[in-house]
Amino acid sequence: MEMLQPLRQGVADYVRNSIWLLLEHALRLVIGLLVGVQVARHLGPEQFGNLSYGLAIVAIAASLSRLGLDSVVVGRLIRNPAAKGTVLRTALGLRLLGASAALSLVCVLAPWMSPDPAERAYIVIIAAGLLFQTADVVDFFYQASVRNGLTARFRAVQILASAVLRLVLIWNDAGLSAFVVATLVDQILLATIYGLVMRTHKEHFSQRSRFDRQLANSLLIESTPLFVSSVFTAAYVRIDQILVRQLLGANEIGYYVAATNLSEALYFLPTLVASAVFPMLVAASQADELRYVQLRRFLYRGLVVFGISVPAATSLLAPQVIAVLYGPQFETSSGVLEIHVWTFVFVAYAALFAKILIAQGHQRILPVLTLIGLVTDIACLGLLVPRYGLPGAAWSAVLANGAIATSLLALHRPARRELIDALWFTKRSEPSA
Repeated sequence: MEMLQPLRQGVADYVRNSIWLLLEHALRLVIGLLVGVQVARHLGPEQFGNLSYGLAIVAIAASLSRLGLDSVVVGRLIRNPAAKGTVLRTALGLRLLGASAALSLVCVLAPWMSPDPAERAYIVIIAAGLLFQTADVVDFFYQASVRNGLTARFRAVQILASAVLRLVLIWNDAGLSAFVVATLVDQILLATIYGLVMRTHKEHFSQRSRFDRQLANSLLIESTPLFVSSVFTAAYVRIDQILVRQLLGANEIGYYVAATNLSEALYFLPTLVASAVFPMLVAASQADELRYVQLRRFLYRGLVVFGISVPAATSLLAPQVIAVLYGPQFETSSGVLEIHVWTFVFVAYAALFAKILIAQGHQRILPVLTLIGLVTDIACLGLLVPRYGLPGAAWSAVLANGAIATSLLALHRPARRELIDALWFTKRSEPSA
């Protein structure tokens, strides 16, 4: 029994860590949605649209600044804990270079992003937060030691502080510029928190470590596929907001983001389910092929019901939901929500199947699917938005997500067979080849 004690302690630590991470994610989602609604109501469609436009641009720039290093650095720390100081110092140096390059790129491209000097300044101020985001390399150490529940607690404090700051700004009838500065304050506060964590546990962060050029080159080479994938993903998620702003204007992106924030909040549900069943999938794949196939098909069948019922209910209630949350000034958003929420069908499918692909070791297909979605989204936006306006943008999102699901079915024969089974057209029970 004594031999099992370390194992039990490890499992308990893992569960405790996972609970904190889940709570932080849920808090970020709920607080972000509720406070975001109040910010939108306060600013109105045009100013909320301008703020959303700047955040969308910086979200893509952030994917550039991170260099795809996160999981690569965590892996190095796990494999070589003795060199943690050098690895972290080198990762910090690379992230600072990446953030500086991304910020410089935003500054150079700002005149093409907006003809309004004030709006260009807002974009640059938001982008300045990229420099402070580099402090999250501290979290890499805690991820490697399965102790990032600690930093999750500190991030939860930052989320609450950020919410309070925005509510104070609303209470004092602050303008758009104050909310832009608040986004920068968020990053400064989070960097300060990471600094305090590092000082509290300074024994883990050697002051004698240095930036290692050879290690830096190795990290960059290893992270290149992840870097490309993360840029594709960020562009895919935000390109619709940028093109809506460019093609239709600030009011329209305000309406659009108000609606998409609600439908995207629902994505948490399939993501949570997929994460919960992932250990079951891995265990089944290693133990019993027939049981593994049956489990996958059971999940797909539940997915069919779940993936259709949620958007159907939301689409029917969209006018009432928008009226209650945003008020009459965002009435136009209801038409967007009625359409955009149907992306949930494909997102739910993709969230589950991504876990299945990872369990099978086929994750290399995921960046290809993201690129297909990005290209489809840009093409549909270019064709549909000038002609149909905001409904065209919403349909573009649905079609792009549908293109990913269709491509997955075309490229992966087992997925195609199992989805057909899930729709009750066949009742095969043999393992998929």
